[in-house]
Amino acid sequence: NFLLNFQPEDLGDEDVEMDTGDHQSYYMKQLRQIQETEVYVLNLDCDHLFTYDRSLYYQLINYPSEIIPYFDLVSTQIYRELYPSPDGTDAPVLMVRTYNLREKGRMRDLGPCDIDKLVYIQGLVIRCSDIIPEMKEAYFRCAVCGDVERVGRD
Repeated sequence: NFLLNFQPEDLGDEDVEMDTGDHQSYYMKQLRQIQETEVYVLNLDCDHLFTYDRSLYYQLINYPSEIIPYFDLVSTQIYRELYPSPDGTDAPVLMVRTYNLREKGRMRDLGPCDIDKLVYIQGLVIRCSDIIPEMKEAYFRCAVCGDVERVGRD
């Protein structure tokens, strides 16, 4: 329903370019642009989602690993209905890319409560390195029979 009906109240400069005079929703225009460019990524402005349905916005923030696949599925279904493949094969799968969360945080403010949540962090990457695991050996014990196995990390 959001993809089919959402119209932003204030169109920015970049959005005016997409406005062709027809009265399609903002995201239906984006789907048409995806069909024209063949770049199968739908950019979802989370501020639009917040304006349209706050409950869905908070579900996205708190359960992104469950909600984003639904966004992908629904956007792909709508795309396939609008632009069926001419040769009868399945149309490509769309990937929804979210941006513009309402709350911005800092890297230092991240804590355990942010695990498995969608967060917006602004900053500058100054160094990248591989993750070096601290675990050298794992100890597994079966809860049923009590059998123990040690696994070393190379």
